[in-house]
Amino acid sequence: MAGIPDSADVDLGLVRLPANALIFPALPDPGEPLDLSKPRNPRNFSKEFARRAELIGGIRFQDFRGIHSTALLDGNIPVHRVAERAHR
Repeated sequence: MAGIPDSADVDLGLVRLPANALIFPALPDPGEPLDLSKPRNPRNFSKEFARRAELIGGIRFQDFRGIHSTALLDGNIPVHRVAERAHR
């Protein structure tokens, strides 16, 4: 990842995303910049997620909402902000 050795300690708490960043943004076309606020096509996303979820033990997309919310709370994000993100 970005030339960082596997053994390096990386503090992801230093990463700051834009306020409108999505968890699963659309992938850019070749040569285009990544736009973290551009949503994926939900139909394509759901199909791809379901296909891959079978490979990793049947995790549900809904499970990620809880994981994400817990990570935000662990990162000292105020509860009302976590609730706003979880209900978008």
